[in-house]
Amino acid sequence: MGSFVYLFIGAQSNSFSYSLKVWLTSVVVGPLIYFGATNLFHCYDDEFLGHNFIDYLAGAYMFIVLFSAIFSLTTWISFYFLIRLLVTRDVLKIKYLKYLIALIGVLLTVITFSVMPGFRINADYICITFAYCFCIAGCSYFYKLEIMPDENT
Repeated sequence: MGSFVYLFIGAQSNSFSYSLKVWLTSVVVGPLIYFGATNLFHCYDDEFLGHNFIDYLAGAYMFIVLFSAIFSLTTWISFYFLIRLLVTRDVLKIKYLKYLIALIGVLLTVITFSVMPGFRINADYICITFAYCFCIAGCSYFYKLEIMPDENT
């Protein structure tokens, strides 16, 4: 029981705000990367290249952001607790810890997409999964994870 409590109140860190920033940034920026990548590789039909294309993108963007925020909430909670667990163990230097956090974030993202309703591997699935994984990994390195030493040790 003591180690379980230590997971929540042990080593002081900004793991909550860090994981929240990584998650929220991926929810907002991931679809933009996806739309940029699919536009770059011309994954859209020619019918969308007219005046309605911008309207389509705006509506699709809002839907994807809302859907991903709701659907990935449990992923973020898992991500937070895994970061918290790693921080309390205090066995890795911050540089290596961030590599591990990025890997965990990518794996959780892939798992999340693989359990989505209607899951099937195709070009669209690969594009959107890559966009979110790229964002999660990048944000894991970008945002600062602070670990303050525990005063009780």
